[in-house]
Amino acid sequence: MRGLVFSRQAFVNRSKLILILAGVGIAAVVLFFVVFMLLDDPVARQFRELSERPVPVRNVDDEVLSGITFTPGEEGTVTMEGELTFEQIVALLRQKYGANINHARIQVAMLEELMNYLKKRYPEGWVTMLQELLLAAFPAKATEMFQLSENLYRYAKEMDERRDLLGRMSRQERRDLLWQIRYEYFGTGADEIWESEKQLEGVQRTLEAIAANKDLSLQDKLAAYRASLDEAFGNQSSTTLANRRLSFVNAFTDAVQSDLAALSSEERTAELREIRAALGMDSAALDRWTALDQERDQRWSNAEIYASRRKEIEASYSGEEREQKLDALRRELFGEEAEIIKREEASGYFRYDKPRSIGRE
Repeated sequence: MRGLVFSRQAFVNRSKLILILAGVGIAAVVLFFVVFMLLDDPVARQFRELSERPVPVRNVDDEVLSGITFTPGEEGTVTMEGELTFEQIVALLRQKYGANINHARIQVAMLEELMNYLKKRYPEGWVTMLQELLLAAFPAKATEMFQLSENLYRYAKEMDERRDLLGRMSRQERRDLLWQIRYEYFGTGADEIWESEKQLEGVQRTLEAIAANKDLSLQDKLAAYRASLDEAFGNQSSTTLANRRLSFVNAFTDAVQSDLAALSSEERTAELREIRAALGMDSAALDRWTALDQERDQRWSNAEIYASRRKEIEASYSGEEREQKLDALRRELFGEEAEIIKREEASGYFRYDKPRSIGRE
């Protein structure tokens, strides 16, 4: 009997142990599922589910599409603004991107614009609407572009997560990591998507060498820079300069700040004119920039006078009398900007205490 009692007790204990282990197992599964659901990005989940089970293709009436017109924006462009209908968005996508939709960089430009627009208009269901629009606008390429959209979303998310790390890296380390991640998400297509950036990497290296070189003359540096642009863009160099001349001028003047600062006002004005002419600006634009350079030089000359006399006033006067003297000095040297400068200084910002960026201010 004792043995029987012991056996029954052992059976009961064993049963309890099995139930406890089963309960722990179920709890672990539930916990894993909950954690997975919390960690799983809902947008990524929508992309995954829609890739497996796409939405039905929404039919659009070609006659309706052909009757839709858009007001052109600057330089003949059209944009997506306001509460457009589904058909209007489809028509706009075809009109704006249809002719070049086979190019990866054009697809990315379209998707980035479309995704930003849909996130604002349909914050909860933008992924579904994105797929519907792609299927209606470009049915033959919709699957491919929907996958590209997911890669763009994941790439942007990773870039945001790595923002602090990228900020701590050197320029070269940052470039290397960026391209590593781009190839992971887009394969060799990354070369086409970021073609212009890749072209500019050689130009950027030239600018870095120019900034570090203390022996070359400004003319030699300008010649080296112009040669790097010609090498990067080849037959498209003139067109590229025409479209982006100001950004190229600013990039070069930023690299030769110490050279420009060592010149007299007259010499600097002449050099800036030569730089802008070499980078594609016409005579009318050169005249406008020369006049602006002279105005800026006068403003910074006044700033040097102001800084010196401000110290004298602050050392010699106090209270209301000091404020009156400073007000009069600002009006004398800065005219209509005097009150703005006064408010800036009251907030702790002294615009002329920072180094000047010659060619920009």
